[in-house]
Amino acid sequence: MTLGLIQFLLGSKHLGQAGLHAAPFSSPAEAATQKRYLWGGLAVLLGVPLLIGSGVIAATVTELADALGVLLMAVIGVAFSVITAFRYLGGRTSEQEIVSAHAMYWYALSAIYCALWFWVFVTK
Repeated sequence: MTLGLIQFLLGSKHLGQAGLHAAPFSSPAEAATQKRYLWGGLAVLLGVPLLIGSGVIAATVTELADALGVLLMAVIGVAFSVITAFRYLGGRTSEQEIVSAHAMYWYALSAIYCALWFWVFVTK
């Protein structure tokens, strides 16, 4: 974080007017929609931990960690899929390595989850 701030301070003279002014909304309806999304997201972000902490939603730390681990792997995989699709659809069809790496990621992830499932639910 400190290195990022130092880099910003040293390089801010090259930014010019970038980021000084917020982009205006095209209409008041769009501004209202964006504010609604912001407040809804904050309500979920703050409300779910509050409900879990108060016992309304029964969840343990282990269950949450497991769910977030699976979610993290899925998000990484989807991001990898989007990057691969954009590169391939953008005309880089001669680069087969990224497509192979993409397939290998999903195959390896599937194999790992199958092995974990077998180990957890079948052998115990």
